[in-house]
Amino acid sequence: MIDREAIHDNTPLLNTLLLDLHFVVARMVRMENTRANTDSSTKSSANSTSTSSPSSETSETRVGVSRRWVWCGAVLLVAGAIAYWNRSPAAVEESNQKLEFNFSANGAANGRLAGNDATASPTGENPGAATLIKGGITDLLNEHPIESAAHPLDPLLLIAQRGLEQLRGSLRDYTATLERQERVNEQLLPAETITLKIRQALTAEQNAGEAVARGIYTRHEAPASLQGQEAIYVEGENDGNIVAHTTGVLNLRRFYLPPTGFLAMRGSRYPMTEAGFEVLIQRMLERGQRDRDFGPCEVRADRQALVNGRSCTMFEIVHPKPEGPYDFHIARIAIDDQLNLPIHYESFTWPKEPGGRPELLERYTYTNIQINPGLPAETFSPDNPAYAYPKR
Repeated sequence: MIDREAIHDNTPLLNTLLLDLHFVVARMVRMENTRANTDSSTKSSANSTSTSSPSSETSETRVGVSRRWVWCGAVLLVAGAIAYWNRSPAAVEESNQKLEFNFSANGAANGRLAGNDATASPTGENPGAATLIKGGITDLLNEHPIESAAHPLDPLLLIAQRGLEQLRGSLRDYTATLERQERVNEQLLPAETITLKIRQALTAEQNAGEAVARGIYTRHEAPASLQGQEAIYVEGENDGNIVAHTTGVLNLRRFYLPPTGFLAMRGSRYPMTEAGFEVLIQRMLERGQRDRDFGPCEVRADRQALVNGRSCTMFEIVHPKPEGPYDFHIARIAIDDQLNLPIHYESFTWPKEPGGRPELLERYTYTNIQINPGLPAETFSPDNPAYAYPKR
């Protein structure tokens, strides 16, 4: 009996079905081949003592081939029927995260369109906001305020570059809980909660003469249809593939999936290899520089924002019109003032109708962050006894 609550969202269900279907079909084909080989051996033995009808052998072969395809077709039909029967309406925007920010608290001069100097003071200082000293990378705003920058993205790009340098100089590994919700192929998917463990790549010079490959481990905690699914990626191992497994009674084998392949990418905007803070900052820099080079935008900052109770500086970037290379209407980035890491990112598309509400494009929030816990090598091995990987 199918638990419709456990597989209420169509895309994660299809992920599991496709993986399980791949295994079932492959096993059926192997069984048929084994049976055919056995029949062939039996016939050869029989032919040594008696003569068989050629037409009879051909008929039996055809029956075997037909039976194989009938079984495969039946499995495909059942999988498709289950996916169709348990399909659900589009997901709604949802989040368990508590965000508190108020851009107007820092004064009207906090944001402007590039080239508009009407709100800047003669000295280039922000007259509506007091200087805040926090001791982190966002203190660069004190020396490089948004309103006096050549382009309002310049201070954020400077902060992102400084953050990337610090990360690469001091961060070895970390664990976190990631809540994400994404729009894929124009469909907003349900929110997901993922346990994340990441090991940074280290050169021999950085690690006492021994190079360390970048490693990523993920385990889905929610929704229920994905709970318990695990995936591991280690750069340079497993022929560049992700090692994953499904859950339930069909958790019979490990799957080796190309990170950018169809199965690994279903239900995701980005491949698993792009998980983590370093890639997030890199994408911020790439998109920010691209948008800066194209033209104007609006940038605001709240230096007293809170994300799940943690002190942050929240930036908001607004592209008024969908033009050029812009891929979002509004984006918000929260940088943790203690960790110097972006712990929240969300972006929205332009409204479909004038005066309408922008639609969520993607949202990522990191909580329960532990920096440099010293993850052992077995953290990134599917043979780890703490994981639920099958033996093969």
